[in-house]
Amino acid sequence: MLCVEPQSAQDVQEQNQPTNQHASPNPTVERLQTEPDQRADKKENQQTVKSGLIQKCFGFVREYDAEIVAISTLVMAVFTVGLFLSNYLLWKSGERHSERELRAYVHVTEAGIRNFGSSMPIEANLSVKNFGQTPAYDFCLITGLGIYELPKHDFTPYERTDGLESKGTLGPGDSVEAPRVMPKVLTPEIHERILRREIAIFFFGKVDYRDAFGKRRFTSFRFIAEPVNSRTLSFTATDSGNDAT
Repeated sequence: MLCVEPQSAQDVQEQNQPTNQHASPNPTVERLQTEPDQRADKKENQQTVKSGLIQKCFGFVREYDAEIVAISTLVMAVFTVGLFLSNYLLWKSGERHSERELRAYVHVTEAGIRNFGSSMPIEANLSVKNFGQTPAYDFCLITGLGIYELPKHDFTPYERTDGLESKGTLGPGDSVEAPRVMPKVLTPEIHERILRREIAIFFFGKVDYRDAFGKRRFTSFRFIAEPVNSRTLSFTATDSGNDAT
């Protein structure tokens, strides 16, 4: 037999009584319950502020309508002028670029001299070429050949030089020769003075022409004949007198 100890009436009463627990509320649950309300209030406040700003903007526009129109017109005018100037400068830049690419460029390619130390007069020759892509109009070439004391820096203006002058049109890639011959044979004294570099033979001149865009251009040149040996001279470009536009 299994014997069970009887419980007292007090124990049975205590077990049958309900347990009262006073647990603290859950903070996470409360936060989740209050967040939707807070978001709704915040959204409502933002909409109220936004609505107020819109009303203020419309009120400002209605109050200063004429001033706003005037300012807008001025801004549009400034923008239009700026756009016009920008397009004009762009067009001018393109025009200058086209001129640089297409215009005529006339320059001296070579200069030679011979018959030094011989019984024949000195002969000099100059070659001029148009390196551009368009013709050189009203082409004019003036040259001068003479013997001068050294040092020599000042030359008679080319327009007054009793030299060779030619006029016409020099096409793209075309060349022209400018031969010159001295009227007399060099005397032995002049020959020796040239070798001692007391005097020198100068070949100088100017090319004047008009390019395809109607602008006047010029190329000036100046060469000095320097002795290589007792029977040979060679032309060298001087430090000054060689310019071009």
